[in-house]
Amino acid sequence: MTLFELVKLAIDELYETAIPTYGGQKALDAEIRRELKSLSRAYGQLTQGAGTAISFEQPATRIAYVYSYVAAHADYIYSALRDLSDEIDCGRVFTTGRPRVCCIGSGPGTDLLGIRKYLLRHAVEDVTTLTAYLLDQEAANWAEPRTALAQALTDSGLTTPRPKTKSRLFVADETRPWQGRKKPAAADLFTLSYFVSQASAADPEAVADSLREMFRRAKRGALILYVDNNSTSLTNYFDNIWDDMGLELLLDFSGDRNMHYSEEMSALDPYPDKFKRHPKLHSNICVRGLRKPT
Repeated sequence: MTLFELVKLAIDELYETAIPTYGGQKALDAEIRRELKSLSRAYGQLTQGAGTAISFEQPATRIAYVYSYVAAHADYIYSALRDLSDEIDCGRVFTTGRPRVCCIGSGPGTDLLGIRKYLLRHAVEDVTTLTAYLLDQEAANWAEPRTALAQALTDSGLTTPRPKTKSRLFVADETRPWQGRKKPAAADLFTLSYFVSQASAADPEAVADSLREMFRRAKRGALILYVDNNSTSLTNYFDNIWDDMGLELLLDFSGDRNMHYSEEMSALDPYPDKFKRHPKLHSNICVRGLRKPT
């Protein structure tokens, strides 16, 4: 089952649940269309260094995000893992039966979908349980979409490896953001999918301190996967942080990235017609595959 097919199953559930809140389908569709434009405008400002915090309190906003961004962002994670696998045998991260991943700014669980796509396509048979720590400042608002995506995985029959997720609230401006988080810090793989651009827009110094502490606490040999907007200022900001911490660069990509050819947007029907907008299909991104020295 493709990412778009999983997203379709999740939106079906979220959409039906949201209809009473907006008094009918037409009103809900209109609100989702407004939120799609609003999100596009807000994320466009992030690439210019002028972003502001985005609230996901409203169901229509969450549906708009899942529809527009989840499949593409998950596919970028998958593609980056595939590239790492080709170059440095990324499969060793998943050689134990119970690997741990830590997804920073994970939203509705986007990164986890990309990781599972990699595991399923590359037949990593030894993995029986995937423990995922989903850290996000909007953890409470993403509870329903995460449940819907998890149910979509169950309905699709994609239950191996069985996901075991643990959600946590991640606040970038905490004085000691990783204090008391020993288990997430012991992850084999960390993902930062569009987290740095959003979080650093509000307080770049606090986010830099938080990332440095994460890199300090990460175990030796851990992989860190960064995917974000291909902005020179943003890339330089992140590169300076990991370089100062002595991480090894394993994958360096900047440019246009299209979704994998197996993904067909038609799987989302009838939502493209209802929402009058296509989901994201390609982006200009920067990818960094990093490793903490052993």
